[in-house]
Amino acid sequence: MRFLLFLTIFVSVVYAQNGTDAGRKGNTHYTEKKYAEAAQYYRQGISVMKSAPSKDLSALYNNLGSSLYRQKQFVQADEAFDRAMLASTEKGDFSRAAYNRGNAAMGAQKTEEALEAYRQAMLADPNNANARYNYEIARRQLQKKGGSKQNKDQQKQQQNQSQQNKDQQNQDQNQQNQDQNQQNKDQQNQDQNQQNKDQQQQNRDQQNKDQQQQNRDQQKPEQLRPTKPDKKVNQEQARQILEAMKNDEQRLLQQLRRRPAQPSTIEKDW
Repeated sequence: MRFLLFLTIFVSVVYAQNGTDAGRKGNTHYTEKKYAEAAQYYRQGISVMKSAPSKDLSALYNNLGSSLYRQKQFVQADEAFDRAMLASTEKGDFSRAAYNRGNAAMGAQKTEEALEAYRQAMLADPNNANARYNYEIARRQLQKKGGSKQNKDQQKQQQNQSQQNKDQQNQDQNQQNQDQNQQNKDQQNQDQNQQNKDQQQQNRDQQNKDQQQQNRDQQKPEQLRPTKPDKKVNQEQARQILEAMKNDEQRLLQQLRRRPAQPSTIEKDW
C-alpha cells in the first residue's frame, strides 16, 4: 500500500511596511513558479525587517522556505521554516510553519524530525488535519524503517556470529595443531632421551664386561702365565745347568743298560 504524503506549502501574502515591495514581488514570482527569483525577493524583504518576532517576519521566512522547498533544497527550507516558527506570534502561523518544516524534513529523509514537527503543528492547532495525516504517514514509515533496520541488524548479527564461529573454529584448529606439534616434539624428545639412556646403559654394560674380563685375566694362576727366560745367565748358573743335564744323561744310560735284551721278530712276506 502506498502512503500519500501531502506536501502542501502555505504561502503567506506579505504586506509589511518595510518589506512590502519585496514581499509582493516574491509572491508574484512564486505564483508564476519562478521559485529562485521569489526566494531572492523574500530574502530582500527579510533583510530590511526588524529581527523581533512579528507576523510579517514569520510570513517572509515561511514563504522563503516554501520557495526553497519547491526547488528541493530541503535542508535550507527546513532552516527557513524553523526561523518562521521562532518569528511567529500566533498559533496559526506557528502551526503552519511547523507543518511545512515537517514536509521539508520528510523531503530530506529525516522521518523522526518530521514526526516532531508535525506533532508541534498539531499541538499549536489541533484542527490542522494535514499535519495529523502526515504525522500518521511518517509514523508508519518510521515503523517500516525500524523493521527493516531490525532485519538488517539481525542479519548483521548473524553475520557477526558466523564470523565469530569461523574465527573460533580457526582458533581451535590452530590450538589443536599447536598442541599436536607440541606432543610430537615431546614424543621426539622423549624417544631421544630414551635412546640416549639406552646407549648410556649399553656403554656402562660394555665397560662392566670389559672390567670383569680384565679382573679375571688378572686372577689367573701364576703357572699358566708363560715365563720369559732370563736373558742374562752368569757363569755359575751356566755350570750348574750343564752339570744337571750331564747327570740326567748318565741316569738315562744306566736305566737303558739294566733292561734285558729282547729278541727281535722278523716278519716274512712269504
